[in-house]
Amino acid sequence: MKTLIKPGFFGIQASADARRREFDILNEQYLYSDKTADIIFFGDSITQYWDLNLYFDPNILKMNRGIGGDRTVYAAKRFDADVLQLDAKIIVILLGINDLLSTAPDLWWKSPGQDVDAVMKSMEESFRNMLSKCEEKEVYICSLLPQNIAPSFDREAFKKMILKTNEMLQKLCLEYNAEYVDYYSALEQDGFMPGDLSNDGIHPNGKCYEIMANILKEKIAIL
Repeated sequence: MKTLIKPGFFGIQASADARRREFDILNEQYLYSDKTADIIFFGDSITQYWDLNLYFDPNILKMNRGIGGDRTVYAAKRFDADVLQLDAKIIVILLGINDLLSTAPDLWWKSPGQDVDAVMKSMEESFRNMLSKCEEKEVYICSLLPQNIAPSFDREAFKKMILKTNEMLQKLCLEYNAEYVDYYSALEQDGFMPGDLSNDGIHPNGKCYEIMANILKEKIAIL
C-alpha cells in the first residue's frame, strides 16, 4: 500500500480546509483499494457540485476533488494529495473564479478588493506549479465560465478579467502540452452567463452542466 499524502490544514479560514478531513479519508480508502482512477476532476464549487455519474459513463472510475470557494494558491498546495497521489490517467482542472472574486471591494467592512495584477500573477504561478508536476499525465485545463454577478462587482471589468484569465490558461496549455477546454465560448451570451444556464449567475444548472459535459466528451473519448 502506498503512503498516504495529507497536506494538513492551511488555517486562516481557507476554503480548502472545509473538506480536508473528508478527502483524507476518501484518499486513504482509494489507496487501500489499489485501484486506478480513470479521471480526476479538480476544482472549486463548480466541480464539487457536478454530479459526474449523471453526465458521464458510470462504469469509469471518476474522482471529484472540488471544494467550494477554493482558490488556486490552496489548490496548488493540495494538488499532490488530491490529484497526484491518486495517479489517475486523466486530470481535468477548472479553477480561478474565486481568485477573481477576491478583487471586489467589501462594502460591509469598507475595504478594497485585492489588486488585480497581483491576483493574476498568483493564479499563473499556481497553475505553473500544478502543471509542472504533470509531465506524464493527460491534463485538461478548462476555461473560466462566463458570469452574471451582482454589485458590488463591475460586470464589464469582471468579464475582462475572465477573458484575460482564459487567455493566460490557453498560453499555459501550449507551454505545458495540456489541452484547453473552452466552455466560455459555448456558454456566454453578450459576454455573460444567460439566465437559463444558472440560478445565481455563477454556478451551472443542469442544462449548463450538460453543455459542459458534451464539450468534454468531444475531448475525452472514455467519457
